[in-house]
Amino acid sequence: MDLEHRQQQVGRELLRHEVRTGLIRQLTGLTDHGIRGLYRSEAGEVPVRHRGKSPVQVTFLWKNEPLREDAAVFVCLWRRESEVLRLEPAEQGLAGRLRVAEGFCDTYGLFRQFCPQSPLTLERAYSVVRALKNQQGIRAEPCERCGALWLVDALAVKGEHCGHCKSAERQALEGESARTRGRKARPRHLDGSPQQQSLFGAGAEGESPRL
Repeated sequence: MDLEHRQQQVGRELLRHEVRTGLIRQLTGLTDHGIRGLYRSEAGEVPVRHRGKSPVQVTFLWKNEPLREDAAVFVCLWRRESEVLRLEPAEQGLAGRLRVAEGFCDTYGLFRQFCPQSPLTLERAYSVVRALKNQQGIRAEPCERCGALWLVDALAVKGEHCGHCKSAERQALEGESARTRGRKARPRHLDGSPQQQSLFGAGAEGESPRL
């Protein structure tokens, strides 16, 4: 497949994911005119064309625990696709740009199979892995309780538990409170994010692998 055809194909895929023109241009090397032509040709396939700049900040993660867990799942998948976060397409030739874009689209498609209802968009997923690579306000580390990968604010104290463990801890506290009131509580086993378990498989004793 020649580069021009790959450009068109990746551009269409990004448009279907509602990616803005600037990021499509960065990832594919297509001109604004070429992107507009693709948009017109895909009129029945592209749900929305957003205006403005693509998101670059990751502060949205700290306001929504389920979304942060989804983003951690995406990062796990992307690390399987690419051992390092090679996200500098502007510094690569066209073939390199397209290779990154194709891998990213494939990873996002796989992510959607695991998290079909997630509000995490492809643009936001890109902003997360780019921020991780550039060490801009975010870091990835294993949860000290279950070992699942977790995304934390770069300024946060180390050792923060993942959202799944936090939820289980809250339920355990509620269960303890219920027992003191004479009601039987249902015990829960802490074994990490269900999505990450399905990706990598928990160990025999419920321990998720550390990434």
